[in-house]
Amino acid sequence: YLGAVSALVEEEKISVEELRELVDRIERRNRG
Repeated sequence: YLGAVSALVEEEKISVEELRELVDRIERRNRG
């Protein structure tokens, strides 16, 4: 998962802010 995200960041297809939002969403889902 993190490898795919870092690949997106390197390709600049996703901004750092979008990346933070995505991580927050995933962490919330994991906490339940």
